Amino acid sequence: MRSRTALLALCLAAGCTDRQARNPLDPGATGVDPAVVVGPLEAVAGDGQVQLRWNYQAFEDIAGYRLYRRTGKEEQLPYRELEPADTALVDEAVENGLTYQYQLALLIRGEGERRLTPLRLATPGPQAAWAADPGSGLVWRIAPDNRAPFFAHGRFPGLNGIGVDRRDGSCWVSDASYRGAIRIGADGKLSQHPGRIGEPGPLAVDPQSGEGWLVDRAEQTVLWFALPAGEDSLRFEVVDARFDGLRVLEALDGSCWIGDGERLLRYWRQGNRRREWEVRGTTALAPTREGGAWVLVEQGQGLVYLEPGGGIRELALPFARAQALEADLEGGGCWVGGAAGVVLLDAGGGERVRAEGLGECRGLALDVRRRLLWAATPGHLMVLETSGRLLTRLGGFDFLGGVEMDLGNPR
Repeated sequence: MRSRTALLALCLAAGCTDRQARNPLDPGATGVDPAVVVGPLEAVAGDGQVQLRWNYQAFEDIAGYRLYRRTGKEEQLPYRELEPADTALVDEAVENGLTYQYQLALLIRGEGERRLTPLRLATPGPQAAWAADPGSGLVWRIAPDNRAPFFAHGRFPGLNGIGVDRRDGSCWVSDASYRGAIRIGADGKLSQHPGRIGEPGPLAVDPQSGEGWLVDRAEQTVLWFALPAGEDSLRFEVVDARFDGLRVLEALDGSCWIGDGERLLRYWRQGNRRREWEVRGTTALAPTREGGAWVLVEQGQGLVYLEPGGGIRELALPFARAQALEADLEGGGCWVGGAAGVVLLDAGGGERVRAEGLGECRGLALDVRRRLLWAATPGHLMVLETSGRLLTRLGGFDFLGGVEMDLGNPR
């Protein structure tokens, strides 16, 4: 996940000779093979584009590059001629959903063309995940094909949480060191929105209603703000309620769910309506379309379902202790993440799917379109089929705190 060691730094560390500096595929060069560990082609998918990167500038014999591209199994054909000083290219002549195979060839003076292996694959598309890594203070946007990060932004020294506005693909960030909210656009552009906030805490975004919610830990209050389409300034307004030990914040379908040490409140800003349940030690919750919510209580040692009418239904927890919940808004069940892995429960609490051996699950996000589940553990971000089969494991994180899905514009 982190950027590769620069070519020049590797040459210095390895004690490059003049022979090594001539070209990276010189069979007479000694030491490491730079084509493998330093400057190989990278292909990172985005929405309607593929970002290509490489770096062989330290080698004096390179006269240019030739980029090859294909889809399917046809012959790899020359696609673009590039200059010796080039190190990147954004390929926008792509179609979302198609997988492209790229290969870079070095044009070496006196030796001709030398193609690099292996080929690089990228599948552009509109969907992507955002991951918060409080350990490093970075917020990552993951490429839609799940093969690599699209970019990282930060550092946020007091990273508390993130929320995705699927209308424009942006990610909102709460950082305890910044009195306000921070927006990262889908293109990576960052904008700050200050407000009268003592200490920002958990954050939630509801794209359906165009509302954002933010905890002020210093005042033990919850504030809401209208999500801007552009760079308009924000106005934070306090919810008419006071809390004790605010811990959990989620938003869905025009309402906000707020959990503290002794109760859980569902609040509608329109009409200033609310509904309360008495539950202790809330650590995670997942609202449902029916107006209820799955909730981890007693510091993650219990699981309950809050019924829309106000009742509380206790359920068997599939682990001794759990940390993450994600409601299946279409199937009516709930994914539960614990130290042993993840489990899908049906609407009645019965176990449907179990996937173990993943590590301690700290965050979950469901890609409802492709029926994929994202699971965040301290050092890895994993993608699973909803059958429980592991598809992808991305590593290199310091200590992940959670993951949110950008499912594309809801039109």
